[in-house]
Amino acid sequence: MATKSTKTNAKANGFSAKPQPQPEAKATQTSAKATASEKNTEKTEKVAKSTGNSDLEAKIIALETELTAATTQESKLQATITGLEDKLTEQTKTLKDLQTQLKKSEKLQTALDKAEDAARHLASLNETLAAENAALKEAAETAETAAAEAAESTALAAPKRPYNSMIHPVFPNDTAKSLPGGLADQEVGWFD
Repeated sequence: MATKSTKTNAKANGFSAKPQPQPEAKATQTSAKATASEKNTEKTEKVAKSTGNSDLEAKIIALETELTAATTQESKLQATITGLEDKLTEQTKTLKDLQTQLKKSEKLQTALDKAEDAARHLASLNETLAAENAALKEAAETAETAAAEAAESTALAAPKRPYNSMIHPVFPNDTAKSLPGGLADQEVGWFD
């Protein structure tokens, strides 16, 4: 009888129960309860599977949403990487230009230092030469002053001759040797 009630309960629950031969009625009741609980577990699993399908669908939708977001983020990051690569290229070019300018600046600084050293050397030579020149001028002025003073103290007063006598010298004793036309030998050179 217990087997009939189990079958009826199983049919009411939507399950078909297989009759199991049982030696005792007590054992039959226990196994009927076990069969019913197994059937309930199967039913729960089916409900869970149907619920699991909706969970899976929700998970798939969530994963698709995450995939779309990740793809969008990847494209944004790729654009950022491209921009950063462009900036890096530009900065590398700027760095090379600055290094070239630095080398030129160092060469110019070296040339400037040499020019400054040469200018200092020339300035010191100029000062030395100016001092020597001033000393020589002073010595020359002192020598001229000393020579002038010596000349004044030892100078003899020479009689001044008339200027006219030097232009046409007159020799009064030489009238005997006149040349034709009344010219003397000394006066011949004046008419050349």
